[in-house]
This record gives sequence, structure tokens and C-alpha cells, in this order.
Amino acid sequence: MSLLAEDKGLIVDCNVRDNVSVEGDRARIKQVVVNLLDNAIKYTPPGGSINLNVHSQQGKAVIEVSDTGIGIPAAALPHIFERFFRVGPSALARRRRGRFGIGNR
Repeated sequence: MSLLAEDKGLIVDCNVRDNVSVEGDRARIKQVVVNLLDNAIKYTPPGGSINLNVHSQQGKAVIEVSDTGIGIPAAALPHIFERFFRVGPSALARRRRGRFGIGNR
């Protein structure tokens, strides 16, 4: 993912604060991280930055991705984990082209 960010002139900072281990499906965890970083790269303008932070909180692993991109409107926040939800008026057009969720191009 760093190579993709570099091509766009983005700075990626990865910070692992604790010794965090997770039991789970390695492929699915990788998919989640790749999707989050891919969206951050896609929606952050050239010259921006992306931060990936990993730490433990109350015995659970926490992965946080933040960036200097366009963000998500407050009105959309309650819906972002709904299947097929897209922010913006062009969502219907993307659905018609067969593009439905995070990670689709």
C-alpha cells in the first residue's frame, strides 16, 4: 500500500503502540486493512497524509486509519456500515455499473 500512496505523493505513517496479537482469519484481517488504506489513498489529495495506528484497548486490538482526505459527512456516519451504502449523489450510478461497496473499483 505504501507504493500506491507514494505514487500519489502521500505520506503514510504506521504506529504500533502495543504488542497486539489477534486470533482470526489472516486473509480477512488483511482485506479489512487493505480496504481501509485503499480508500484513504483514493480520497486523500496529493501531498496529504495517512496514519495507521494499532493499539490495544481494554484487551482488544484497535486499528485506526485517519487521513487528510475529504472525510465522511456527519449525516452519512450512521449508515457507513450498511451493506451497499455509498456517500453522495452518484451512488445509484455506481450501483448500476455493478460497484457496490468498500474495496470495489
